[in-house]
Parts: sequence; structure tokens; C-alpha cells
Amino acid sequence: MPKTFAVVMFFLLSLPSALSQIKSADSRLMSDAEYKVFLSQVEAILPKWETTLKNLDPDRLPQNPDLKGLSLADCRYLGLMQIDSIRAFIARQRLKRTVYGELALKGFLDSLFDVGEEIVWREVIGGVTLTSLEKYAPELSKLNIRLATDAMARVELLEKSTCP
Repeated sequence: MPKTFAVVMFFLLSLPSALSQIKSADSRLMSDAEYKVFLSQVEAILPKWETTLKNLDPDRLPQNPDLKGLSLADCRYLGLMQIDSIRAFIARQRLKRTVYGELALKGFLDSLFDVGEEIVWREVIGGVTLTSLEKYAPELSKLNIRLATDAMARVELLEKSTCP
């Protein structure tokens, strides 16, 4: 039951951040300086996710033939791939900030969050605690919402031909 509570909290903790991001168009945009800080914040959370995924032992999860889809080993592999992609796009964005890069980075962050969700869900179903990903999810979610807010504002400006 405590793990189920953690899964519910996993999603609810990101809701206030999402609501607080609804602002006027100008305040949705990150300046280049703010974006550099943002990229550093994303980089700072990756080691926690990476260590957790590398230390994930799929053999500790009881086998459940009813579970379909990704295995824990698949989740671990995909999560680590997403982390590599996030780091690569952060490096690209540091060289030249683009809306495409922001949207790609958002996609990789979404995928990493989804992998974490899948792992936590499998832990709940299996009645075991193998990771602490539910602790890391709110921070990742908050950063991803900030990026989505900025990227969508930039897309709107591009559509109006006024993007800086």
C-alpha cells in the first residue's frame, strides 16, 4: 500500500508545477541566461537517475506472466539511452539554442519520466521496492514542464514570425 501511495504522489506532485506555469506569453520564455541555468539543472539530476538505473537488478522482481510490455531490463536500457540522448542534446543546446533542440530535449525527458513510471508501476505490481525513482520524479517533472512551457511559447512566436 505505501508503494501505491508513492505512485499516486509521483503524478500529483507535478500538478502544482503545471498550474503555476500558466502565465502570459512573455513570462513563459526563458532568457538565454535562464536557459543555461536550466540546462545545468537538468544535468545535475541525471546522475541520480543514471545510478539508480544502473543499479536496478531486474532479477529481484518476481515474475508475473500477466505483465506485458517492457521488462525491467528493457526499462533500464531505455532509461540509460534517454540519459545519453539528454546529455547529447544539452551539449548541442549549449552550442546553439534551437526550438528543435528544446523540443527534442523535452521528448527525451518525457521518455525518461515514462521509464521511471513503468519501473515504479512494476515495483508496485510486484510488491517490491527496487528503486527510489518516485523521489526523483517531481524534480524531473518540474524541469520538463518548464521546458515545455518555454518551447511552446517559442513555437507560438515562430508561428507569428516574432520568435527571438
